[in-house]
Amino acid sequence: MNTKRKTVFLTLMLFALPLTLASSVVMDIDAEAGSIDVNVANSNADVNFKGAGEFEGTFESVQAGSYLDTNVEMDSTTGGSLAFVGNQALSGYTNNLIRAETFAYGDTASMNNRYDNSNYVVGLSRVNTGRNFLSASGSDYGAGYKMQVVDATTGLSDAGSVNELYGNGAGSFDTNQWHSTAVGSYGWGNGDSVNLPSKPGYYTPTNTVSASGFGTLYNTVYGSNAELLLDLNADGVDVDVNGLFTGTVNTAVSFSNLLSGSFGNWAR
Repeated sequence: MNTKRKTVFLTLMLFALPLTLASSVVMDIDAEAGSIDVNVANSNADVNFKGAGEFEGTFESVQAGSYLDTNVEMDSTTGGSLAFVGNQALSGYTNNLIRAETFAYGDTASMNNRYDNSNYVVGLSRVNTGRNFLSASGSDYGAGYKMQVVDATTGLSDAGSVNELYGNGAGSFDTNQWHSTAVGSYGWGNGDSVNLPSKPGYYTPTNTVSASGFGTLYNTVYGSNAELLLDLNADGVDVDVNGLFTGTVNTAVSFSNLLSGSFGNWAR
């Protein structure tokens, strides 16, 4: 394994640092007022992290065969924007890749994301299971994530899920216990799929959202075979949605005090 460690300090003035790296890399980042754009790629996978404003933490992407296992554990306490994108090509009788995207911005922002890959199963989870997957706060904050099955030639997606939270106050996404937040998989004779979280087995994984202040939770799920589950409480009112469908379903749940609950999206 070829691992390179870089420590980057961005201070005093806005300073953009684009980096494109073809091997494994670990970066400790401490930006008081700056921006950074980091790309790591091999023949079957690529990842990108962008940070702007004040933020600090660690970016680590380790090449293992034809995929990249990537951790982004980053925090902003006085105003910042964090964004991550990962693409992993699937092996087998498919031309698809799995794409994962996450973001958080606001007066505070936190990204605790692990992109754990193979050529058949791609997982998006937490680096530290004791912290929220994503969180943000402020008078204008946002946080969200999506996972998609994408045709590598056309760039089009026929199955996926998008979950975004915007508001004034504070909000977070998380997952119970040690489970993955999202998993993209090769179909083994069926369509390639995304599961947010993985379908319940002996254990029952759950994705959660919570917020205070006011704002809106947006959810989109689409595919030729898809399922949506929302079990939320917005300002003391239960919002429950459960259904199987073909096509695209968009939902928006607004609140003016508190939002909490769980959700799941499954599509192929």
